[in-house]
Amino acid sequence: MPTEKSALKIRRATPLDAVNLYRMVVDDERKAGTELEFDEAARVAHILHIIASGYVSVVEKSGRIVGSFGFAAGGPEYAKNRVLVSEWCILHPSLASTKVSDRLVERLLNFADEHGVAIQISAKAGGSQ
Repeated sequence: MPTEKSALKIRRATPLDAVNLYRMVVDDERKAGTELEFDEAARVAHILHIIASGYVSVVEKSGRIVGSFGFAAGGPEYAKNRVLVSEWCILHPSLASTKVSDRLVERLLNFADEHGVAIQISAKAGGSQ
């Protein structure tokens, strides 16, 4: 029988995850009272752009996304020193004791090191879910 920890899978997001990530981000914003006024198509397109050009990881449990870190590529494309800027950091409360956030941060740091980019975490990065 799989344990809670072994049932979790962390992976890079794909374009097929965009709609589910949109729902997760909007639900988190609603809970925090900070929902942005953009239409769904524009928000999904923005998430697709972040998946393609930045770094987005997801945490799955039983095939359902229960957490995600999303970092957009910042700075001009020609810039020598690019940066990853936090867009969202959302984890389901049931993941608090699993240390999955440590694993997500470790993967993010590895990605940043491999690609020679800095990481900027802003105060707007959510996580009230």
